[in-house]
Amino acid sequence: MKILENKDIDILVGKNIKRLREDQGKIQQYIGDLIELTNPQISKFERGFNSFNVSQLYIIAQECYVDMNYFFECDLSE
Repeated sequence: MKILENKDIDILVGKNIKRLREDQGKIQQYIGDLIELTNPQISKFERGFNSFNVSQLYIIAQECYVDMNYFFECDLSE
């Protein structure tokens, strides 16, 4: 298993949230409304510049019907 640095985890989680959002046809505003953030803030989170906290991830997971582990799935081919 690959060990990730904190910044790598932020990037991974952000990328997975963006993928989830796009796969479900949702816009940034949808995620922002769920966790009370603006579109520019969501953009920073999706690019890994900011970190989501556990409660934000939990809310997104519940509303998008995914397991919390979804956010930490890593494609080792990348």
